[in-house]
Order: sequence, then C-alpha cells, then structure tokens
Amino acid sequence: MSTADSGSSGGTDGAVRVRGSCHVFFAYDVGLSVDLEAASKLITEVAQRQLMRQRRRAATWFQYEPAPLLVSHKAPPIRVGRFETDGAADCTLYDFGGASVCFRLPIDGPLGDLPALSDDLYDNDALLAESRRRVEELLATVRPAVAKPGVSPIVEDYAVFAFTAWEPSLAAEDVIDRHADLVGRMLLGERGELSPRQVAECLASRIAFGRTDAAVVDWHAAAVFDPEPGDALAVLEHANVELAEMRLLDGKLDGVLERAHAMLAGRGERRLWPIRPSSSDLRRLAVLQMDAAALFEGVNNAIKLVGDQYLARLYRLAADRLHLPEWDANVLRKLQTADSIYHKIAEYRTHRRMEALEIAIVVLIAVSIAIGFLPWGGK
Repeated sequence: MSTADSGSSGGTDGAVRVRGSCHVFFAYDVGLSVDLEAASKLITEVAQRQLMRQRRRAATWFQYEPAPLLVSHKAPPIRVGRFETDGAADCTLYDFGGASVCFRLPIDGPLGDLPALSDDLYDNDALLAESRRRVEELLATVRPAVAKPGVSPIVEDYAVFAFTAWEPSLAAEDVIDRHADLVGRMLLGERGELSPRQVAECLASRIAFGRTDAAVVDWHAAAVFDPEPGDALAVLEHANVELAEMRLLDGKLDGVLERAHAMLAGRGERRLWPIRPSSSDLRRLAVLQMDAAALFEGVNNAIKLVGDQYLARLYRLAADRLHLPEWDANVLRKLQTADSIYHKIAEYRTHRRMEALEIAIVVLIAVSIAIGFLPWGGK
C-alpha cells in the first residue's frame, strides 16, 4: 500500500509519522494451573516476573497475583506485508494455566501504512503457526510444573499498535481526532474508507490521561499512544488471555452438562437394580465441575483492578469490546446449572439407595416369615 493511497482520506491523513511497535498477541491455555516458581527454575531462557510499574497514581493493590512469568526467546523474523518481526518472541505464563505469545513489528513511518498491516495480521497463518510452536516448546520445558498439561486448540489473537512518538508533535487525542478514519481502519483491518458512523463507533472506546497518553480499543486491535506503553500492553494482553480462557471454559462446561445429561438419561438402563449413575460417574462430574470453577476464579482474580485509575478504565474498555462480561455471565450460568445437576444426581442416588434398602428389608422380612412356615423352620 503506497503512502499516496494511504492518505486518500482527506488527502492529509498519511502525513503524520509514527514510531513504535505493533505487538501481536496469541493466547492459549496450557493446563489447569502453573506453578510459576517451579516453572522459572525449569527455564534456561531469559525469564522474569512481569510487574506493573504504576507510573501514575494507583491503588497499591493494583497488581497481578501472582505476577506472571515472562520468557524471552530468539525467533526468526517473519514477514507480514511490508513489515517484519524483530527476531524475538516473548511468552508469558499465568498461574491459572494461560499462556500468551507476543511478536513485535517495529513501526517508523506514515500512519497511513498501518491499515494494510492490520489487514495482513488478521488470521495470519505464519504468525499463528510460529506462536503455537513456541507455546508447545515452552510447555514441553515446564511440563512438570503444570497441572493437567496440554495446549488448547482454541487461540485468540489481538494486535496492539503502541506508538511512543509521532510527528508533528500533537496531543495524542488530537492525532486520533485529526486522523480518525485512518485510526478506525487500522483498528478494524480495513484498507478502504469507512463511513463516518462506523468510524465514530470504532473510536467510541477511548481513554486519555495526559497530553501524550491515549488509547483506543476495538475487538480486533487497539492503538496506544504512550511513551512508556508497557503497563497498557500488559493489561490488553491479559484481556486477550482472559477471552481465550473464557471460550475454553465455556466449551468445557458444555461438555460437563452433556455428560450430566447422559448420566441422567442412562439412569434407567438397569431396571432390576438401577442405582445409577455410579459413584465413579458422580466423582468425574464433580472433578470437572471443580476444575471449571477453579479456572474461572483463577482467571478473574489474577489481576487486581480497583478504583478509577487509568489502567483499570483501560481494562474495562477492552473487556467491553471483547464481550468479557457476557462470557463471564454465560460461564457463571453454566456453572450454576452444573452445580444444580450435580446435587440432583446426588439426591437421585440417595433416593435409589433408600429404595434399595427398603426392598432389602421387605425381602428379609418376607424370608423370615416364610421360614416359619417351612417344616424345618420351627425346629
């Protein structure tokens, strides 16, 4: 895409030059939970705990609990349109079993070049394949520290355009306002011009703190204007991991409910002595239910967001665009349904045991009475 083409919206949109990086995140689930301390001892690559610096005033409890483990790998550069990754891949491990792989594409040029890059990033097979290979290699290394290890088939990708400098030197919000069409196309991955209504909808999720701090969040990508964007990137990466975990959890709960339905449907298979489902069936259902509940709590409690500080509001914007509240509500509803079914099955088993006991007592009484009428029964 040429600079002339990129500036077709109003003729001057491509004039602004930006510097920074496009961070492309791929989120996976690698197990039920990860012992991060044990995992750090198994890793020979460069590894560190990812902490938030809190450059702005924020509540002291705004932090990860526990802090995820960041592992940096060297990786071959991957070409994406006119851009190329910087030869590194960062893998972040979370204690609730999530993992995120990040690739960076350096940016130094016209803003008008970026809608094409965003389009090229959409379902990019090369980056996807490399991210899965990286997370599988990492899991193989830390497997002893992972409970129920395995890379999920579900993956969520998200792009964050992090701009640390721009020319002309305007306020970050002014850049967004003056080049709204380009920013909207960049976030949506659209090469053609958008309608004013679509641009307004895309830029509705905005936040700003100071002259050089602003962010716009949408479902496919986000734009962050910040000389030090590390904290914002960590929050957006976590939101993407949370979406992947919620999708996985939703599918697991569907399996739990289907299994419970199959148990109830098969309860009458043995009509002579029908104490079904069995204790092992009930235990398996309870384990699945507890694993799902533990994952839900782990994901939602991994990051503490309290108060009205900048990063908390940024997270809420991302959660809204990624529909995390709806996913949470859906998962909670299924957890409650699974819990209700579990108790119904347990009550059913108790009722069947009581019936079996009553039948046994009646049989014993009948036998004792019958024995009294036998010729040898009175002796």
